[in-house]
Amino acid sequence: MRPNCSFFSLFAVLTVLSLSAACSPPDSMQATQFPEYTPVPAPTNTPTTNPTASPVPTPGELVVPPEAVEWLQVHTVPFDTAEPGSGCADLQPLLEMIGDARIVALGEATHGTHEFFAMKHRILECLVTEKGFSIFAMEAGWGEANRINAYVNGGSSPLGSVSIMGDAEIWNLIDWMHQYNEQPANTEKLSFRGFDMQWGNLIVEDLLTYLNAVDPESTGAVEDNLDCFLTHVKNTSANPNGPFYSQAGEEIQSLCRQGLQNIDDIFQERQVAYELVSSPAEFAEARYLVSLLMQNEQLMAAATSDMALFYESFNVRDRFMAENIAWLLDHAAPDARMVVWAHNGHVKPTGGIWNWTDEAGDQTDAGPMVPMGMHLRNTYGEDLAVIGFSFATGSFHAMSISVTGAYLGRGEYSLESPLPNGHETYLLTAGLPRFYLDLRLMRVDPLLGDWFREPRWLTSFGMGYIVGDPTANASLVVLPDEFDILIFFERTTASKWW
Repeated sequence: MRPNCSFFSLFAVLTVLSLSAACSPPDSMQATQFPEYTPVPAPTNTPTTNPTASPVPTPGELVVPPEAVEWLQVHTVPFDTAEPGSGCADLQPLLEMIGDARIVALGEATHGTHEFFAMKHRILECLVTEKGFSIFAMEAGWGEANRINAYVNGGSSPLGSVSIMGDAEIWNLIDWMHQYNEQPANTEKLSFRGFDMQWGNLIVEDLLTYLNAVDPESTGAVEDNLDCFLTHVKNTSANPNGPFYSQAGEEIQSLCRQGLQNIDDIFQERQVAYELVSSPAEFAEARYLVSLLMQNEQLMAAATSDMALFYESFNVRDRFMAENIAWLLDHAAPDARMVVWAHNGHVKPTGGIWNWTDEAGDQTDAGPMVPMGMHLRNTYGEDLAVIGFSFATGSFHAMSISVTGAYLGRGEYSLESPLPNGHETYLLTAGLPRFYLDLRLMRVDPLLGDWFREPRWLTSFGMGYIVGDPTANASLVVLPDEFDILIFFERTTASKWW
């Protein structure tokens, strides 16, 4: 059996997991050496899920009722371009759909599509200038993003201090934020934050830097308590061919957890003194670094090569990412609003079932899938607006994998046609090159509700692209449950990789 891998990534939950381990049968796993860098933003994502009790669609062309075509053509809203700097006139209906939401989560079907990145930049511009959004949070490492935030707020470029694999479109967005903050008229400054906890290097560095400033005499004790984490946890995440930390045994894991708890105890006991030397805000940020290391330790403890249990580590990561987003918002101004950038599979507000598909097409459930967006919806309700991104055809950058699980390398690939029985085939009947659509209208339509609620394929695969198996890059989903709003492109182009 093999997992139904739709958007596994080279930078999946753990860098210790190879693409072959993630997407090939358990008895044919093999280690793959990955490039040694920390990506910013971190293009990490999760595997596909099917909704509970979702039948596999019958192969063949999708039969679309004429009334469904008419409904789509009435409700889709075309827009002029994805390119930033184009103003907000044609996005006014989209801003109305977003309404008074405090968090706008922007997904993406791939981690290598120009139009997705450019459009999210454009939406950010409009949310900042017309709705007062001030926080931009990305599926990127906490420490790495903080260095970008320093640049956004007047510091020097982080290119020399952070090892980066990125897209030119994302750096265009970062430069726009930097330039926006430079304008004296813009009194409410923008911040660039990350909410991922997968990499501990810079978190440890920032923790020790703070301690050296407020309590240098305690640095030695903190370093002693970090020793287990640095030896057994951080080294695991940095070494794809090393042993799983989850295999280290209860004694070592307990020792590592106790060391982190001891550090948190030091912060708790000395809070007043630390706040006097720094500030309450700086103290809160520094203490949360310890929480991030605790998250990292728990994530690594959940990692396993047993594919039947492996998916749980994705749930752990998504829960922590939601917690980190909530912490960022809780420690911002009371009326602060945030844009969240992640993969479609992370921002979706509903769960599903992880499942295995064997060569005969039979499925076996492997447990529930609880994405980040589901946690956020439970916390923020309608204060969260989730926008997914989809496409029918076009090119993209990806890390490719063969159907047998072999890593084929990074490159530009293309999808020449959508799955004939997928949602994209239906979305093409709108006859528009690009549009946005309020999917919430599908949930309440009395005439077509049953048809809209049929599960169909939706292509969405992140950074890892499986060559030769189109459905392996797609998920079976009920479209109106996936997102609140959908942005669709008939054809896309590859992002501009460095």
